[in-house]
Amino acid sequence: MSDLGRTYTLAEIAEYLMVSNRTVWNYIASGKLKAFKLGNSYRVTKESLEEFQEKLSAENTIKKQKTKNT
Repeated sequence: MSDLGRTYTLAEIAEYLMVSNRTVWNYIASGKLKAFKLGNSYRVTKESLEEFQEKLSAENTIKKQKTKNT
């Protein structure tokens, strides 16, 4: 089965990232994680999740480099 068009709930994202539902909501509210409303809930596409993970990884790399240089 293809993951094309796969979407995730906030709870699924929270479990996957090992953070709270509130943290996921904060990522969405701040614009760091793209989501869309479907009925009364929000969904995140697989593409948006992958993009978010890449940005998060890049931010962590920059933080590590800054820590090394201090």
